[in-house]
Amino acid sequence: MYELGQGAPQHYAQALYRYLRAGKQANAGAQYELGERSRSGLPRDQTQAAAWYSKAADQGHPVAQYNLGVIYERGQGVTQDYPRADVWFNLVAS
Repeated sequence: MYELGQGAPQHYAQALYRYLRAGKQANAGAQYELGERSRSGLPRDQTQAAAWYSKAADQGHPVAQYNLGVIYERGQGVTQDYPRADVWFNLVAS
């Protein structure tokens, strides 16, 4: 709600704080969102994005699983690893 300004004033710092708090409590949706912000935010931190996506993917978040496959395929923030990418792509495809 803070991120989009729906039902509360738009406040990105507050949104990030809430995502971090929920992500640290193993909320897969928040972990995915933290991966998104790390991957595309300023400054970009591909290693941190991979770490957050991994936490969400391990809990079955399908978009995080796909994004983690892309990260391993491209070697963004991790060592390029096609077999590991295939694992994540096949998991999300099933």
